[in-house]
Amino acid sequence: MDQDTKSRILQDSYKTLERLKDNYLPSIDTYKMNNLIKGMKSKDVYITRADKTNNVVIMNKQTYDERVQSLTDNGPYDVIDDDPITTLINDVHKTINKHINVLTELISPNFYNEPRPHTKYASSKLDESVRYQLKNRNPHIPILHCTAKLHKDPPDKMRPISSNIDAPCERIAKWLVKQFSQMTPPKSFSVKNATEFTNKLKNVKIGRNEMMASYDVESLYPSIPVEESISLLKKWLISNGIAEPYIDMYIDLTRLCMEQNYFMFRGKIYKQRYGTAMGNSLSSFIAEIFMADFEMKASKDDKFPRIWIRFIDDVFVIMNRRKIKPTMDWLNSLKDSINFTNEVEQNNVLPFLDVLVQGLK
Repeated sequence: MDQDTKSRILQDSYKTLERLKDNYLPSIDTYKMNNLIKGMKSKDVYITRADKTNNVVIMNKQTYDERVQSLTDNGPYDVIDDDPITTLINDVHKTINKHINVLTELISPNFYNEPRPHTKYASSKLDESVRYQLKNRNPHIPILHCTAKLHKDPPDKMRPISSNIDAPCERIAKWLVKQFSQMTPPKSFSVKNATEFTNKLKNVKIGRNEMMASYDVESLYPSIPVEESISLLKKWLISNGIAEPYIDMYIDLTRLCMEQNYFMFRGKIYKQRYGTAMGNSLSSFIAEIFMADFEMKASKDDKFPRIWIRFIDDVFVIMNRRKIKPTMDWLNSLKDSINFTNEVEQNNVLPFLDVLVQGLK
């Protein structure tokens, strides 16, 4: 929209909110609401949401359990007999202690204004403050839940997501994401949202022999080669001019977060033996590092599509209609762990993210 339209909408919204803020809004009948929630929980159903949308999915519990069990049985997961939580907590303690001096410099709120305290008591107190910020108070093994991939065909696939809120290394993962987001991002063809996507498409024309298509990486997070991605992360940190002690700290903490890849489902504890975990705050950044390197290397080949716009694991392309399948086969040959599928436009229309793209030819 043009700036005048944006300003007018903003002013109208503000006036509406001003009129509403003093009006009486009846509160929800909490008694009825609680009874409704209890009633739903007592039924033999599981309530979740659809993958990549906000649609609510109500599924028979037995069907849900069977689908998730099939996923854990056939995926890159091993059942663990002993609870590893004590070992995971100790590993967090050891890694933080190893880099406590560097961490204190970065996390201390007065680092830029005051030198590190010289007295043993003050220094110890500051170190404990850092440990307190990076450790979860009551850590436990993440619980697995799955969302339904209703947009897939057939619509019976599930996406595994582990609830890492109280995982031993989740605070570290969130802190690393915050640190990395302040640096120059890796060069790539990715977009952050639908607005960036539509802006990329402005003034793009489709040739007579071209068509729109989308490539989708199957199970991206479990397919990411972690050690290779950590090596790419190190190169990226060096390109950002980060000093060696800080690089060592970032790499050790990242490897810690990636190795603590455990979850629990129906009383059993599993370890994911390959890739990154859905639910770990750091997984999306590690996946972005890997995919950015993948597409930048691929873009140097003549087979690379003329238009390539990526959102995480979904890619929008415009290219010669005869080369869509051969290009997908070529992409799948570049990395053993990465497998692309494709979807082509229908009647000059292709859905991508929450946008319906119509090509005018």
